[in-house]
Amino acid sequence: MKQAYRIERDINRDGNFNEEDIKLIVDESAMMADDMHIHRGGDSDTWSAGCQTMPRTTWDKFVLDIGTGREAGQAEFTYLLTESA
Repeated sequence: MKQAYRIERDINRDGNFNEEDIKLIVDESAMMADDMHIHRGGDSDTWSAGCQTMPRTTWDKFVLDIGTGREAGQAEFTYLLTESA
């Protein structure tokens, strides 16, 4: 059984997770999740309030790889998120 956990969101999209974001929360239930959303970033940046995003070309390859895995019978995947300089 999945269990919801409290997530942090960069609601004002300034690159910081801090008290300024907390002040903008109008629905505390929106801060609870049992999964992570992954999507393509914008044309000029990859910012998101709380999702994992990727540049357009990386996203296109990711979607292709997910489809290839699904066709081969793969039902789930694991990935590691790292910070680059």
